Amino acid sequence: MLIVTFLILLTFCLFFAKNKNRNKWFSLSVGVVVTIVALLPFRTYKVSILEPSIQQNLSDQSILQTKEISIPGYPGAYNPSLIPCEDGYLLSFRVKKYDVASWLKKIKNVRTSYLGLVKLDRHFQICEKPYLLDIYSYASDQISHSAQDARLFQMDGKTLLIFNDYGDSFHRHNYKLYCVELIQQSGKWKPQGAALPLNYEKQITIEKNWTPFESKGSLHLIYSTTPHLILKVNLETGVCTEVAKTDPPFNWDYGIIRGGTPAYPIDGGLLTLFHSSIEVPADSLLGTTRGRNYVMSGYLFENKPPFKLKKWIPHPIGTLDDYARNRRKVIFPGGLVITHDQIIIAWGKNDNAICLTVCDKQKLMQELVS
Repeated sequence: MLIVTFLILLTFCLFFAKNKNRNKWFSLSVGVVVTIVALLPFRTYKVSILEPSIQQNLSDQSILQTKEISIPGYPGAYNPSLIPCEDGYLLSFRVKKYDVASWLKKIKNVRTSYLGLVKLDRHFQICEKPYLLDIYSYASDQISHSAQDARLFQMDGKTLLIFNDYGDSFHRHNYKLYCVELIQQSGKWKPQGAALPLNYEKQITIEKNWTPFESKGSLHLIYSTTPHLILKVNLETGVCTEVAKTDPPFNWDYGIIRGGTPAYPIDGGLLTLFHSSIEVPADSLLGTTRGRNYVMSGYLFENKPPFKLKKWIPHPIGTLDDYARNRRKVIFPGGLVITHDQIIIAWGKNDNAICLTVCDKQKLMQELVS
């Protein structure tokens, strides 16, 4: 966006110089100054501080390896989800921009965000060409250019894509959740029709990160953790009904707990990995501003009503390298795969990278406390 904006302003200034018989170097200088002033609002910031309490309590004792995945043709893809697929995995990703049209939308201050898929083999190598999904959400006759942070979820032989997008008004301060089934056609996964908007009577104007899980053959969602509020979804109408509400038996010192990975059965309960964040100073083009340190952890809850929390990991999990070498200090878990001896976490780093972390199943479960 910065390069395109610069070229537009430079072209204008050179054209002005040509027609007014002024020195083109003077016009170039004016173009540079105007460009710098115009770009001041785009406050690309860096969070240099990693909160000492995070460094002191961070645990990597269960982590076997972390692999960063680069998506060919979609640089900067991030915030993945992951499910088993055939003899490997299906990975979803989010990308903010991928062509000239997307850049032009961003110049007009229109937020662009697209969702894509790619097939991985069992060694996490990309084995098929990645592609973007044509998603219809807030408009039945227009492909969305603002879908964000999908969760892939499997239940009853179906593959669901749950994501957030613009809501009733086409505005970046109005988001809601959507759900659509993915089906295979001509070697690709495609949405089966328009996405279904999910509606909860107490939802607010910005809704994100509802956590999916299955109970008695029905899709359920964790709406919040404090309190632990559970919704049951009618996949015909999109109506979400509150079915349980309990208070978590622990305090968390790293900000409000937000939804992360889908929850899957393990050890007689359901396990999910979440994210939260705390405010810290950040460096920006305009000086010091507000930034955040994100962390990842998890909890286990009952697999039947009232879905009470049973155990939790009382500290952030991950490696110091992943947390510290992270310009924006963003850690965003979105996918979870549980095998007989491992737990694989798909997470977004720095709002521009995809990571897969493999944990020793037994060791990770031992980090859970009552």
